Amino acid sequence: KVCLEYGFLNDVVVKGSATPIAGKTKETPACLADGSFCGEDLTTGGDFNSDGCQKYFNCLGKEENGPSFIEPWWFNRDVTDSSFRFEEGKVCAGISSTAGNSKTSMELWDQDFLGEPLKQFREFKVDYDIENSGNGGSVAFVNFYVRAQPGREIYYDCNFVFRATDVSTGANGTITIDLDTPSSSARKCPANKDYCTPPGPIDDGCVNENSINDYLEANPNAVFGVGNKEWYTFVLTNGSTGQNNENLDVCWSDVSFTRVDEAGTKIVNTFEFTSLN
Repeated sequence: KVCLEYGFLNDVVVKGSATPIAGKTKETPACLADGSFCGEDLTTGGDFNSDGCQKYFNCLGKEENGPSFIEPWWFNRDVTDSSFRFEEGKVCAGISSTAGNSKTSMELWDQDFLGEPLKQFREFKVDYDIENSGNGGSVAFVNFYVRAQPGREIYYDCNFVFRATDVSTGANGTITIDLDTPSSSARKCPANKDYCTPPGPIDDGCVNENSINDYLEANPNAVFGVGNKEWYTFVLTNGSTGQNNENLDVCWSDVSFTRVDEAGTKIVNTFEFTSLN
């Protein structure tokens, strides 16, 4: 952590394996022995900081088990048919399967701002390189999960999606989200799912092309992240359910997330990716 004139900068280097990490990593057999109740379904398990859960996450962080949880990122927690590999300065997600639910997912697990006021958000940025656009479906996007009020034990009230613009093979660019960036789409938690009960407000601002500021106008007390005992707000995703994403290959790099605390002090978290090898 570095103290700057305007606030604090937390620069994290995430080191992973050049050998592909294949999902579904939450079911890594060697780690379930230590924290099975935590690994099988964290949403019904004990506290994240319990001894069992900490043993489980420490196990996922070992090189022989991926590593698939490199704090604070979890790679392919609940996703199959895809893999991650680390290269110098980036982490790359590849899909070889023709399965209709093939995708990759890297989740930013961080309790420092989970459940904190969404109005403290300032910016999220990530660079991407399209190595192969595959069949050109849902190639590269950021999921941004929020809840309408603090204390709501629901998966989410709104899942905002911010997509990369140029997703042709060989393209590269930056996804930048600030308070006024229009979302590519927005999805409410499905009302027919148990984990989406109770439903959020009817007029809740979870609308395609709405920005975070638009959502805050409807929900001034909104908070960061999911509320089902998991710990993420942002997810970098390639591919999607219901699509054949064969040969899709995308690299992510240089993630930064900026927010302010209650006193208005700016906090910047940056993440660099590189290989252990």
